[in-house]
Amino acid sequence: MSQDATNRLIPNHADVETALHASWALVDVAARSLAELAEDVSAPQYRLLVLIDAGVTRGVDLARDLDVHSSTIARMVERLVARGLVDRSPDPGDRRANVLSLTKRGTTLVQDVNEHRRRQLVDLLSHLEPDEIDTVVTGLTLFTRAAEASGHGTPNRSCAEDSSQQ
Repeated sequence: MSQDATNRLIPNHADVETALHASWALVDVAARSLAELAEDVSAPQYRLLVLIDAGVTRGVDLARDLDVHSSTIARMVERLVARGLVDRSPDPGDRRANVLSLTKRGTTLVQDVNEHRRRQLVDLLSHLEPDEIDTVVTGLTLFTRAAEASGHGTPNRSCAEDSSQQ
């Protein structure tokens, strides 16, 4: 590892490549769950559903969190409303804005996709020894912390966590 001008640690190339390879496995899990359960919902649309589920309910906030233009969010929301996954209602605090929420169908989709992902992760982790699973979990916990610190990730609260206590 080295440090940049601000004394921030810079990981070496091999560490970045290892993280990249691991991210491919996680992307594969995510892509398969969408392909098998929600083939008419794109990954960006699903990300929008997850953010709405987590409590980000205004288009301007979604655009900021996803780092896209508000017109992009408006088009995505329109498609999700047409598919019956999102409801739009007037914001009582700002008549110019709408508040977004998941429909029952949208909530069920988020729960089902995440449950499918959980099953895939169980299958992946079952190929490891218990101490290796602990190492992976520790690494992913640290990775999540780094993602949150750098502005990546998704808010933690969601209906998708409903079955996490199982």
